Amino acid sequence: MAYLFVSTPIHSASQPPSYPTMFITPTHPRYQKLLDLEPLTDHERNLQKALAEAQDRDLYFKGMVAGLQGAAVLPGRYCDMVRGHLAGNETAKKKKSNKVVGDRMPRLLTDAAFIEIVRDHESTMARKAAALEVQ
Repeated sequence: MAYLFVSTPIHSASQPPSYPTMFITPTHPRYQKLLDLEPLTDHERNLQKALAEAQDRDLYFKGMVAGLQGAAVLPGRYCDMVRGHLAGNETAKKKKSNKVVGDRMPRLLTDAAFIEIVRDHESTMARKAAALEVQ
C-alpha cells in the first residue's frame, strides 16, 4: 500500500502493484491411515503425535495463506473501483463550460471590461468551432 503515499497525485491510469497469488488446493487429511494405526512402541506413539501436530500446523498455515490472499485481493478490487471513479472525475474536470464568467457575481452588461471578456470568449469559441470543422 506504499504506492498510495506518494507526493504526486494519483491518476486513474496509475496501476497499483500486483500481488502474487497461489493456487490453494482443498484440504484433506493425507496421513489419516498412519494416524489410525495402533502404535506398538513409545517411539511410534511419539511419531504419530508429531505427524498429527505437523498436519495441524500445515492446515493452520494453509488457512493463513488463504486469509492473506483474500486480504490482498479485496483492496485490489476496491482500488479498481476507486480508479474508475477517479477516471470519471478526471473526464468531468476536462469538460469546460461555455459560461463567460463562472463566479456567479452580477455584471454590468455595458461595462467595458465585461464587453472585452465577451469578445474574447466569442473569438475563442469561434476558433474552437473552426478547429473542429477542420478535423
